[in-house]
Amino acid sequence: MAGSTRFGGITLALENPQFRLYTLGSLPSLLGTWIQRLAVAWLAWKLTQSHAWVGAVAMADMLPVVFLAPFAGAFADRLDRLKVARFLQIGSMSQAIVLTALAFANLIGIEILLVLAFIQGTLQALLQPFRHAIVANLVDRDELPGAIAVNSIGWHASRFIGPALAGVIIDRLGIGAAFAINATTYPLFVYALYRLSIAHQPGAKRSLREIPREILDAARYIAGHRIIGPVIAIIFVNSFIGRAVMELLPGFAGEIFDGESGVLAILVSSTGFGAVIGGLWFGLSAKRDRLMPFVVGGTLMLALGHFSLAAANRIEVAMASLAVMGLGLTIAGIAIQTIVQSEVDEVLRGRVMSVYGVMWIGSPGLGALIMGAMSDVTGIQWPVLGAAVLLISFWTWVWRRERRGLSSATRPGG
Repeated sequence: MAGSTRFGGITLALENPQFRLYTLGSLPSLLGTWIQRLAVAWLAWKLTQSHAWVGAVAMADMLPVVFLAPFAGAFADRLDRLKVARFLQIGSMSQAIVLTALAFANLIGIEILLVLAFIQGTLQALLQPFRHAIVANLVDRDELPGAIAVNSIGWHASRFIGPALAGVIIDRLGIGAAFAINATTYPLFVYALYRLSIAHQPGAKRSLREIPREILDAARYIAGHRIIGPVIAIIFVNSFIGRAVMELLPGFAGEIFDGESGVLAILVSSTGFGAVIGGLWFGLSAKRDRLMPFVVGGTLMLALGHFSLAAANRIEVAMASLAVMGLGLTIAGIAIQTIVQSEVDEVLRGRVMSVYGVMWIGSPGLGALIMGAMSDVTGIQWPVLGAAVLLISFWTWVWRRERRGLSSATRPGG
């Protein structure tokens, strides 16, 4: 346990063989996901030269979670979580294969790309509450902060490495090759899911008519919880405003820097780099008694990064701004997910985490569509500046709330 103490919750979580298998299986898939995401965003920009279309494709990928995740969360509390996750991952692999085939056949227009993005978004919306619940079921309570940090580091490391690889792949081999590489990353994760076992057992069979009531029960639980309710509100604003800007980076690269896919890869990777640093920072400090300082500090970093990005006319400034944004968004996000996963009643875990997914994954799509439409009229920098003003105003509310006692959200088990 000395190593665990020295390196914090990260090592503690990875000493769990079940969680270690899950992590090693998921990493190639995460890398492929970010390669495909950058390729899809860049293809949308090249096909249309429109911020609004880029935002629409992002929304098609993200918005299904708003409508489907609450229902998926109800099923995550009543079905075999691993069986459903396996099925949905196989579905995502099939979508990637179709996307690859159409790209190599040169048959993708913006409408087809929009539909395929929607299909992928639908599959991920259904998967999200199952995936979050599985992670919590794989580890003990004291391992949970480190497990969430490891998941975030893996996600954001892929966000750092994947776009950099995608820029090279697209330049050298073309869009189709980027899609093909993503399709080859799924089998290992599917295999890992078949090797796992978790303690969670499906709930007693209940009528499907009860699902609306179960979703409403979760909403009431969140709204009435003195900690979960406020932090869910924070993740919504950070995502709706902060992450939305990151979905419009293809247009930023093209409009501000007259760049190709390589410039976009640099910008997206800068966000990922900051996020990896944030994940490591949190993971190595996950045993702290108070988690709200991460939320407050991360929200402030996100706002300041937006101000800097709005004024950026050099790529170095944009890279630094995006790194700060990635760092702030990540440490706030991991802290919030740790608080929610630690506080939530196991009976409601799937449904509550589905709401978290709506805020984290779904809201940036709508934000990107709105900001993309504005950017077509004003240029990209004015909406980014507006986002910065809104975020700094929201940070003031978060800071005051923390001062009044929300900081009583202690570390898990505290």
